Amino acid sequence: MEVVGEAVDEGYDGYYDDVLPPDVDRIEEGVDKRLIKDIILLCIAVVLIIGLCVAMLYVL
Repeated sequence: MEVVGEAVDEGYDGYYDDVLPPDVDRIEEGVDKRLIKDIILLCIAVVLIIGLCVAMLYVL
């Protein structure tokens, strides 16, 4: 029986720990403070708009 395919590298042991991801040399990035600030401002704006809508329902 003949096996068809590519030849296996002699240094390959069949385990994937020897294959490193492409971003292994990148420095760990911290939390994006600008993104957090934008999300908080958006949440405050949504709560304010909902509050204004509820207040208008009582006035009308």
